[in-house]
Amino acid sequence: MKECELQKRIKTAENQTIINYYRNVKNPAVEKSITLYEWFSMIEYSPFSPIIKKARDGEVDYDATKVGVCPCVTFNFEYDKYKKNSNMVGPTGVLFIDIDNPEFHPSMLDYSKVLACYKSFGGQGYSILVRVESLTNESYKPTLLNVVDQLELSDIYDKGASKPTQFSVLSYDPDIFVNYNSHIFPILHTSSYSNNIYKKNNIYIDKKRKDYTPKDTFSGKMRTSNLSDYLDNIDFGGKSFVDLKDSPIQYAKLFLPDVIKSGVRHNTICTICSQAYGLNPYSTKQKLFSYTQKVNKERCQPPLPTEEVLSIVTHYFSKDPVLNLNKWKRILFDPSLDLSLEKRQSISAKYLAKQKKEGNTCKIQEVVDYWDIKEQGKITYPKIAAKAGVSLITVKRRNNVIKLKMKKINKKFGKLNKK
Repeated sequence: MKECELQKRIKTAENQTIINYYRNVKNPAVEKSITLYEWFSMIEYSPFSPIIKKARDGEVDYDATKVGVCPCVTFNFEYDKYKKNSNMVGPTGVLFIDIDNPEFHPSMLDYSKVLACYKSFGGQGYSILVRVESLTNESYKPTLLNVVDQLELSDIYDKGASKPTQFSVLSYDPDIFVNYNSHIFPILHTSSYSNNIYKKNNIYIDKKRKDYTPKDTFSGKMRTSNLSDYLDNIDFGGKSFVDLKDSPIQYAKLFLPDVIKSGVRHNTICTICSQAYGLNPYSTKQKLFSYTQKVNKERCQPPLPTEEVLSIVTHYFSKDPVLNLNKWKRILFDPSLDLSLEKRQSISAKYLAKQKKEGNTCKIQEVVDYWDIKEQGKITYPKIAAKAGVSLITVKRRNNVIKLKMKKINKKFGKLNKK
């Protein structure tokens, strides 16, 4: 990456992405507004790093330090003077996700979709940021659920730290990952059930069957993913997995929220019914209804009326089944090995961490190999980090690989300056 291009991205982040800064969690009054770039720099070179390290090691009171000493920000929305819903000014274009689960490793992420990833205050969990379209308070939750599903974090993200006004306390992580050119996720709109929704979605109940209520006891299996369709054509060559990094597959998965609250029930059940039918195109209407009604009764709070669920099923069953390819998969495991989810995640994490390490080494070596002393001057670790798009500590860890070349370059630079 050219240095000027990197500077443009940094400048864009500085000019366009503003977040509110607070003295600490105890003081929800907005102290000032800062850029993402400034906050990321504070995390990488944290002025609070000594006290954060002591809190992590138990040398000082952890909770008191986190709540009353370190500054914090709100990522999702900007606020006027004081953090509360009624003072919400608008979205920042960023969505915050908290991971407090020992099974997670950042190498599991699709980095092209992630704006930033760094260790959280405690040093055990991670904070993840993604770019999103203009959020609203109402679209926050369904958008969050969609994003964590896309990133395959649905089972491990911290639901307790998932609200529009969520604070994020300053952390220390010299290996913070930042990608200013990351993917922008769309927001999901929701609206309350009304007759207008029926008209909008062209959902109807056949007059002849208006009073008919079929059995809603579900029996049998419904496919919730079509990933297996791709596995049949993969030659694993005796290996436990294959890496499709150059051509990852896009497949369909049925996402079922743990709880579907009033206000989003109708649209969510529509989405579930449509995807269930797409994944099970040879299903009967009875089976599709039974499955959708089962989800409605178990997940919706409160459940939708039976007649409404029937009308949704009738609508989608009257059309050709459609698959929503909503997931990407880079690493495929041999299904004959019957590996547990924990084992697959462990293998993926170690493999991707190794790939990332090797990739960073190649980027750093390339920067050093093509260093132009006339244009770029003396070669230094910070310059290499900026040009390679990695952290300073990442470059220093490759010191044994690049130190001889750096010495030669700077020797040439010294001779040029003497002339």
